[in-house]
Amino acid sequence: MVDLQEVNAAASSEAIYVTYGLMNFIKSDDELAAVLAHELAHFVRGHITKTHIGSFLLLLIGIPLGIVAEQTAPGAGDLVMRTTDIFKASYSRDLERSGLF
Repeated sequence: MVDLQEVNAAASSEAIYVTYGLMNFIKSDDELAAVLAHELAHFVRGHITKTHIGSFLLLLIGIPLGIVAEQTAPGAGDLVMRTTDIFKASYSRDLERSGLF
């Protein structure tokens, strides 16, 4: 359980997490089972591994770019790293939309 009021669930290679917001939102055990099955399917289909690989590659690209940007214009390195976070979020949403779970 994650102490957030956001209605959400997530899977990692070690666990499935649900928020208190989700628990307050669902109306039956069947709805919770559907959410857990969806998150488990992400793990089974390898989406967790793909997300970790994508995050690692973005980090490998983002760190050197951030260092160069910071040396060129102080404060720009932080902007570069935040931009890589946007790409990670987009990658994750694209997996959700793909329906390949």
